[in-house]
Amino acid sequence: MSVTFTEQTQTGGRTWFFSWTSTLDDPTFYVYQDGLLIDITTQTSRTVRVSENGQLQFEVLDSASELPARAFPAHLFFTWEPVAAAKYRVERFVDAAWTEVLTITDRGQATFSYTTPTLADVTTHQYRVVPVTAGGVDGPPRTWAVFLVRWPDKADVTLTWNESTHKINVAVA
Repeated sequence: MSVTFTEQTQTGGRTWFFSWTSTLDDPTFYVYQDGLLIDITTQTSRTVRVSENGQLQFEVLDSASELPARAFPAHLFFTWEPVAAAKYRVERFVDAAWTEVLTITDRGQATFSYTTPTLADVTTHQYRVVPVTAGGVDGPPRTWAVFLVRWPDKADVTLTWNESTHKINVAVA
């Protein structure tokens, strides 16, 4: 990679300033934050804000770099339809226990949703939504579990020419 960071400075509680250079003449930079492409620019600096969970993944590539394939987002988005409940308790499985992260009150919505904070890559994440009646009784939870791999390894592909069939054979390891 021909991009080198020249400054990484925390300028506020959750704000950082980054500057960089490239060995290329007149490079175009591809700026990624939390795994998402946020800018294509010729500028050599940027101020970014860290997400509320305190994690920041910031990467700058140039046109000589091997640009990543489109990554899966760093967040999960859950939706569910209402059941007979006064509220919904969103929980995350952490350290062998379910921990409440949010309570959503039912105000007659047609659907409910929750977006997770930025999630770590190559890690299993488990969330559930527990409906709670007006009397405080928990209903059956709806659970989601995912093993998040945002930057999968490239496939090992071999192409060989078959002289007798005049076709290319594709082998993926």
